[in-house]
Amino acid sequence: MKYRFVAPILLAFVAGRAQACVDPELPSYRQELSSARHVFVFRLLSLRLINRAEGAREVVGEIETVRVLKGQPRFTTVAWEQGNCGQLVLRVGGYYAAATKQSGTVLKPVRGQNSMLDVGDDFAYSVPHKRPGQTWIFHVANYLRDGTPFPEYFNVDQQMTRTGSFPQLPPPRKR
Repeated sequence: MKYRFVAPILLAFVAGRAQACVDPELPSYRQELSSARHVFVFRLLSLRLINRAEGAREVVGEIETVRVLKGQPRFTTVAWEQGNCGQLVLRVGGYYAAATKQSGTVLKPVRGQNSMLDVGDDFAYSVPHKRPGQTWIFHVANYLRDGTPFPEYFNVDQQMTRTGSFPQLPPPRKR
């Protein structure tokens, strides 16, 4: 009976370190599009760790620009640091629409940044083939050209979760 109070105290000392992830306050994908110098679609060709030492977190990948929607991007590489929170998830062979103010040959997204949208479905061999109005790239191009909003059935936040970015919170439900 007297050990009932000692056990929780001992567990507190033995338990591992806890970590909480806080969503950074960064612009939404639509805001990133509006302020971007370059908007383009790229395909990730390769991916590797820069340093093979234990605990290394910096990742680099070779990219190929597939379509330019705005600006004149010269990026050939994407590099970022993996972390425990808000990590970027890109797949080799995947297609992504990037919106950035950066210049140069190395694209460096930051943790939680809402600047990359997975548009791989636009390039999937599906039957029947998608018409232009059914693709993400079509809607991104329209938004850039004249501010045409994305249709309701095109859920940008859901697409953002595919790259591991922090999605915007949905509006509160009306009761």
